[in-house]
Amino acid sequence: MILTLPPELTIAQAAEWKPPLLAAIRSGEEVLLDASAVTRADVMGLQLLVAAKKSALAAGVSFGFKPGARSDALDRAAESAGFVSGSDAPEELLWREAGHG
Repeated sequence: MILTLPPELTIAQAAEWKPPLLAAIRSGEEVLLDASAVTRADVMGLQLLVAAKKSALAAGVSFGFKPGARSDALDRAAESAGFVSGSDAPEELLWREAGHG
């Protein structure tokens, strides 16, 4: 299942995006995020994705970014927020599994 994220992934969208992310995970299908259109993201938006990754791990569901479908803006936000530093935490795995870092 592919979910296309909105251009802005911020605190304003976090509550709106939680239900579809959880429903996708509950489907049991692999979840791929298309984040190619994301032009702005904040820590709350990033945390939403990390929480979804943790839920997917707990449910045994594959969850990550569609190859080649992650914007530079999202990567910069993740790096600025410290989500990319080399550990095996879920927030790290979300980016590393997509070929970053």
